[in-house]
Amino acid sequence: MNRHNAALKQTEFIVELTNQQQQEVAQKLSLAIDTYQATRSEKLSMEEVGSLHDESLRLATAVLELAPLNIEALNLLVRVELDRNNIELATELCQATLAIDPESATTWYSLGQIELAKGHLKQADHAFVKCISLDSTFYRAHTSYAYTKLLQGELAIAFQQYQKLVKIRPDDTHIREKLFECMRQLQADYDNKQLSQNIVDYYQWEDVNHSDLEKLTSSLLVHRYRLDKADSQVDIQKLCSDTLYNTSLRKIFFCNKHIEELNTDLRSYFLSLDVFFIADSEVNLMISLAMQAHNNEYVLFTTDAEEEVLNSINDLSSCTTQQLQDHQLIILKALLYRPLNKILSHSQIADINNGPQRPWLPGIITLIKILYSNENFQISDKIQTFSEITNTTSCAVRDQYEINPYPRWLSLGYNTATSYKMALERSLPGYTASNDIDKEPLEILIAGCGTGKHALQVARYFRSVKVTAVDISLHSLSYAVEMAEKYGIENIEFMQADILELGSIDKKFDVIECSGVLHHMEDPLAGAQVLKQLLNKDGVLKIGLYSERARHEVVGCREVIKNTYAETNTKVIQNFRHELLKNSEDFSQIMQSADFFSMSGCRDLLFHVKEHRYTPKTLSVFINNLGMEFLGFVQVPAQYQTSFMESFPLDKRRLDLNNWELFEENNPLIFSGMYQFYLTNA
Repeated sequence: MNRHNAALKQTEFIVELTNQQQQEVAQKLSLAIDTYQATRSEKLSMEEVGSLHDESLRLATAVLELAPLNIEALNLLVRVELDRNNIELATELCQATLAIDPESATTWYSLGQIELAKGHLKQADHAFVKCISLDSTFYRAHTSYAYTKLLQGELAIAFQQYQKLVKIRPDDTHIREKLFECMRQLQADYDNKQLSQNIVDYYQWEDVNHSDLEKLTSSLLVHRYRLDKADSQVDIQKLCSDTLYNTSLRKIFFCNKHIEELNTDLRSYFLSLDVFFIADSEVNLMISLAMQAHNNEYVLFTTDAEEEVLNSINDLSSCTTQQLQDHQLIILKALLYRPLNKILSHSQIADINNGPQRPWLPGIITLIKILYSNENFQISDKIQTFSEITNTTSCAVRDQYEINPYPRWLSLGYNTATSYKMALERSLPGYTASNDIDKEPLEILIAGCGTGKHALQVARYFRSVKVTAVDISLHSLSYAVEMAEKYGIENIEFMQADILELGSIDKKFDVIECSGVLHHMEDPLAGAQVLKQLLNKDGVLKIGLYSERARHEVVGCREVIKNTYAETNTKVIQNFRHELLKNSEDFSQIMQSADFFSMSGCRDLLFHVKEHRYTPKTLSVFINNLGMEFLGFVQVPAQYQTSFMESFPLDKRRLDLNNWELFEENNPLIFSGMYQFYLTNA
């Protein structure tokens, strides 16, 4: 407390300031606020942020020496200490400030942020409501209130709030990201026209994850066309003019069985239609459907009759550009089912792209350019190959991801820049990380980065980090390199390697993250032991592993696949999906997974060459054999955290895996997104 004696100085009377002193207070306060706001920049190192915090505190303290009851200066002290994760000190300062002025909107806002940091969502909710009641124009209080509602699972309220806020500040990346996070979890109860138009507008935004809009878009379209009803009848011309439907077909891949059935029927209809009877409005819809086929990686089932028609299409590989113009609708038909590079040669595509566009129907050339750009993928020469991959299972896993790189993604989204140590401590109640987790640069290994989304998020949004991203697949790594260049992320290097071979790397790491990887190895414990050797003494290891209970339906499917199919290929995946969709009521959890609705996702979900699964009890054995200490699960939904604490009030840090075993028995889907947990050296 003695660090901020000036902030809590008690005075019996307030000395009236001279005009010069008032000007000095105003100048120092303005500079203190500007200095604090500068800490929000994503480009700053932790050392630079620390220096700005020190300067902001110095200036605020100077203000308080002249005006001990200045609420704005006191609140700056609170916010800096909170940012430094000195939560108890921030709490004391905030309470003292409220004692001076109980009606300070800014102080109630600070209190709300403190309660959020403590995980006290109801108290945070109350504080932000109080702040807004005192100052309805306090924009950040509205954003924090919406965020608190989101964390509490009150999605409808949070969504309404974020929709209002995005109209006020449409370019606010934080608001956009949280709005999309709400929509990712919501479905429409009816065909809401205004909501439909809003979503069409959201599809035009750049640098956002449009796939977050899929569930809400699907529900609107299902209601609009009664797709879940047996008597559903769809007017083709209405679909042709439906902006939401056509836009979403091009921007996302649908994860809804009713929309898939509609798309499958439309595709078959256009394939059977004589090219002379295809209207211009229908060409536009066909282009949209062709983009959807590309987006879902041609995962839809194809009937024998359709295969016959496709096989009857004359070989186009010897056609001139002029001849291809005459066959452009035939090309478009084929693109509903097959990739562009299976229909035309590279030289033909180059001639089309470079030639005159006037004879082509509107949109077809653009479609061909997009498809060619996405399919003509080059292996990056910026990837270091660490060692030869020889393990049989590792080779099989590599081959799978070379054919189907995973996961598919287009945007990083937005996160507030922060330190890894602070994020770690806020994720694990009661845990205090070693000061080594605060050093600069923090060396982080992402072991099994796939196509790179998480690795790039770590590199971009954690301050003062240097990331090494390793994966077994060159195709996946090449996509990650391409996206790193797109976002201008330079504090990351990529390496192709088998985790089993990383033991000889001449480097130690402060943080290692290995999510969704070890359970695809021949011996997950052997892989984890290699990673443990690479960890600095006080470092942390984050692991993600499959839950046996959460993947009950997947296990059933994998048994059927094992006993039915001798190999895995595109046709097998299409056929098996078709059988599951006919019995979708029996596989409701699988139908909830977005992975089921794309080729690479479905292969990863159901057809993976190797998979291990765990329970909290077997995790305990795994961790003990590894000789490490369990620090806790992360990314557990808020409602489950609350329920767990109510069930096991003595387990305040939620570390007893026997308790989690009992809890998961009653909540088998709690870890449907994997067990995500941290370990440290025992």
